[in-house]
Amino acid sequence: MPRAAHGVVVKSSTDARRLRYDRIMAEADHHLQQGAFESAVNHYAAAAELARDGGAMPEMATALHRAAVGRDRANQLGEALWFVQQALQIDEAFFGPVHPAVARDLHSMGVILARQERPADAVEPLRRSADISARFESTRERITTLLALGQSLHAGQKADEAVAVFSQVAELAAQLEGPQGPHSVRALLSMASAQAAAGQLAGAHTTWAELTRRLAGRGTPPPGIALALAQAWQGLGTLALRGRGDAVDAAWMFSFALSLAPEDHPVRDAARVSLSQCGTAPSMPDDSTLFVVVVVPEDADRFDVASPMGGRFTLARAVLDGPVSVGQTMRLEMAPNQPVQVQRV
Repeated sequence: MPRAAHGVVVKSSTDARRLRYDRIMAEADHHLQQGAFESAVNHYAAAAELARDGGAMPEMATALHRAAVGRDRANQLGEALWFVQQALQIDEAFFGPVHPAVARDLHSMGVILARQERPADAVEPLRRSADISARFESTRERITTLLALGQSLHAGQKADEAVAVFSQVAELAAQLEGPQGPHSVRALLSMASAQAAAGQLAGAHTTWAELTRRLAGRGTPPPGIALALAQAWQGLGTLALRGRGDAVDAAWMFSFALSLAPEDHPVRDAARVSLSQCGTAPSMPDDSTLFVVVVVPEDADRFDVASPMGGRFTLARAVLDGPVSVGQTMRLEMAPNQPVQVQRV
């Protein structure tokens, strides 16, 4: 570091430029957080110019990428795409084609392209980004990119491929954050929707039912869990009504969704409309922890039960003595590696 007379340390022009860059970036981040997108982008652009003048190319790319985020949040997608393309070009030239910074740029590019309703164009950058994240064992980044990839595949009429991607995400997310983690839940909801779109109706039913079991609990669920349960019940109801023509099963599922979805939420509106197509709405049990018989196939040795607070199961008729009919309520006791214990209510 340069020294003046008498040993006084003098900051170099590079140090001063770096301090100024950091200050401008911090101000830009503050503007972005406050929703002042135009001011944020102007600051990021100034930081990018400062980094360019100092030959700090990675810092320039970071500023350009943040400018893309600002334009994206302002819904100015054309400019957002231009900024992220510039960032990607710089990062690939500096780091090579395989680097976390490149993965970051590719992810943002894919998301912006998807928001421009260009899902087919979004697939390639998102695949590259996910592959790079896997190579660097960046699991969280890989999960978010694979979710975006699955959504682009689904939107691009490639539901079968989307199912495989969402299945991979669900497994990774469950390992990282547990079976009730937000990415795990989102992956299963997306996977079931893709399965239904691909004509895999039995698979969609299994996935939605599995999600209700994962989210099962006692008492009022937290808002995020309640919404996810409502979405799963809505999906199961749609399958019952449109896939099997079973308006009775569908009515129970839509009633569960309606009881859990927040006010003024699209899921609640959809559940209300769907329930009106099923005829008479069933009477919900006073105790929401009870299970209700929702399907009793003729000449079958099994029947389905479900609880609004989570959990849809197929049980053998042998677990109950006497007749079984839709609308009956019961308690289920389930212990690991033990048969299900059923008690009529």
